[in-house]
Amino acid sequence: MVPRRLPVVVYLLRIDDVIYVLHCFEKKSRAMPRNDFEKARQRLKAVRARLAEEKKHEKHS
Repeated sequence: MVPRRLPVVVYLLRIDDVIYVLHCFEKKSRAMPRNDFEKARQRLKAVRARLAEEKKHEKHS
């Protein structure tokens, strides 16, 4: 018997016309994998920090 696969979960963020894929994984159970959620959250912070830094440099140029 082949084990049933649950769908792939993808965390996305859209800012202006850009879509950022923060994290994706294949769920092995119905439980919410905390470490995967935390990875996406950390990457979201990194994207926002990078965008804020880019805006800061644009204003000074």
